[in-house]
Amino acid sequence: MRKEDSDILIIPDTNSIIQYPDPLTYEKIGNTKSFNIVILPTVLSELDKLKINHRNEDCRKKVKSVIKRLKGYRKQGNILEGVIVHKTITLKMIATEPDFRITLNWLDPTNNDDRIISNGLELQTKYPSNRLIFVSSDINFQNKAEMANLEIFDPDDFD
Repeated sequence: MRKEDSDILIIPDTNSIIQYPDPLTYEKIGNTKSFNIVILPTVLSELDKLKINHRNEDCRKKVKSVIKRLKGYRKQGNILEGVIVHKTITLKMIATEPDFRITLNWLDPTNNDDRIISNGLELQTKYPSNRLIFVSSDINFQNKAEMANLEIFDPDDFD
């Protein structure tokens, strides 16, 4: 991440990015207009599966729309370094899978929530002065994230 980037990293889970694909929605979370949205590999993988396998056609359409939006961001620049998606909002994708040899021993590498948490912990180690905020309405994810001492925002609080 570049030095001029915001020190707030907002990390939505898959359901959050489907429900709230507009980056401006996330301004309410950190009470700031300047932040980074970080899309993790597990979220991209889940989106890929949902676009084909979800039983609800409306959901598949939403997922395809999110994927199309992410593709558009890629066309704006190097998504691994981060691209500006709205004035002071940057979106970046992380290209590395979590290393479960160096994370909390109770996290399961086969569980997608645990993969997201582990990736977040690695980001926290890499950028210790940044504030990480995970966005999820999944209560089990919230519980695990809290046990890992990570900050959570429930998107149900948007309403």
